[in-house]
Amino acid sequence: MKSLPEVKMNKFQEQVIYSKIAKFFDDVLFSYMEEVLKDKRVENEGDGIAAAIKSGRVFYQGGVFKSKSRFSNKLAKELESIGAHYSKSAKGYALAPDRVPMNIQQAIAQVKIKNQENVTKIQKYLEDIENQADYIFQNINFDKEVEAIGRNLDYQFRKSIKKINVVPADLTSYQLSEIAKNYTTNLNYYIQKWTRSEIVTLREKIQDIVFAGYRADALEDLIKKRKGVSDRKAKFLARQETKLLVAEYRKNRFKQEGVTTYRWSTVLDGRERELHKQLNGRIFSWDEPPIIDATTGERGNPGEAYNCRCSAIPVITESFFNSKDDLNETSNLERRVIRVKKEKKYTKKDKVLKIREAPHFKIEKPDNVNKPEAKP
Repeated sequence: MKSLPEVKMNKFQEQVIYSKIAKFFDDVLFSYMEEVLKDKRVENEGDGIAAAIKSGRVFYQGGVFKSKSRFSNKLAKELESIGAHYSKSAKGYALAPDRVPMNIQQAIAQVKIKNQENVTKIQKYLEDIENQADYIFQNINFDKEVEAIGRNLDYQFRKSIKKINVVPADLTSYQLSEIAKNYTTNLNYYIQKWTRSEIVTLREKIQDIVFAGYRADALEDLIKKRKGVSDRKAKFLARQETKLLVAEYRKNRFKQEGVTTYRWSTVLDGRERELHKQLNGRIFSWDEPPIIDATTGERGNPGEAYNCRCSAIPVITESFFNSKDDLNETSNLERRVIRVKKEKKYTKKDKVLKIREAPHFKIEKPDNVNKPEAKP
């Protein structure tokens, strides 16, 4: 029994898919919202509290002036000069609404109107995305990315199979396109499902911001947080779906060359499933995999279970070499038959010559044929 180098998923494959998914999420969900929030065209003259509010550095909420960063000494003194006092519990300068000077109230109102406009634009955008989702999702295509992954896997496979002196056939364009088609179909489903769910989440969260008073910083924080969530989702989908792609490729490619068994290899770092820990080191057939989920009874090969990090080490058994010997003998016999057939190909003229050259060949004169008479 001999083990071959495994064909496995690597960072290159995962990164190729992750970049495409992350860009899609960013383009569809967040780019426009970030552009809207950059628009802070509120007239802003001078400095002081009003100017700080218009710029977004300071906001007034629940009777308290708050800042995204620390208050400067100048702003702190100005707030104290209008009667505000610092509250540790509120983390800002408290001042009753009826005591806020008119110029500062106007600045607060202008910012609120602008924030309302921005929120309305974003809400309308999310509604439009939801209505045009089917068209948007039609444009997702992973053909180029899957083709690059396929070439990388094929390179690994050739290095592995070279150990047993086998020269495999190339992956055809049709095979690559079929792999890309199946992969894209599965990945598109999960991208669509998550995107639709995220649109609903964003609309609900933005509605909460509306009820809280249209604070621009709250909207910025929301977008930043949801971008982080989408980025983690892109990484997860890239890792999970690419693992399934690699597992399917590995199984079919090795089976194609007569390598029908593998050794299960589990990552033993304390985070492995107990059942997969028990499978570690055991030999299985691609077509008769073990149970990988004790709850459902599902069977599968390494990498096919949800978030499975196990791998399959191809194993060459004695039957593989016997089958190759039989195949070689058959091939040699076929070559001999072809050679004999080629030797037997000759023309009609050649056939006559061969007959005449034969030892038994003899021309006899018939008895009734007389010699010609001599002339007088």
